[in-house]
Amino acid sequence: MIPGAESNATALSFRWNVTAEDKRTMDIQMFFDNPFAVSSNPIPDKVRVTFNDPKLWIGADGLLMTNNTKVIERFLPTQMFPGGAGAAAAQTMTGAASSAKAVVIGNFIFNLLMSASLNQLWSMINT
Repeated sequence: MIPGAESNATALSFRWNVTAEDKRTMDIQMFFDNPFAVSSNPIPDKVRVTFNDPKLWIGADGLLMTNNTKVIERFLPTQMFPGGAGAAAAQTMTGAASSAKAVVIGNFIFNLLMSASLNQLWSMINT
């Protein structure tokens, strides 16, 4: 872990687990002890993954792609607890979206009914 300029390095403790791997990809899941501390400052935190075994990097032709250590660095986005405020906000937005959908459909049906009756009224006025 590479903390940002204003981050507290001790607050960024985590555990990790390889959740999936195949010939081309490896998924690593990180479990932070304090997710709200991750990238909570203007300068985001980074994670650095170092692969020391060059045999991990074998091309499709069976030849080693590199004999060097492979290092990958990525910026970390801000994190939220599963089922926390983010989940509550997402659930609220789902309810709001369905309510808005019902209002739009109701308004459309009301407009159709009104246009039919107003069409009759205009036809009587024009004759």
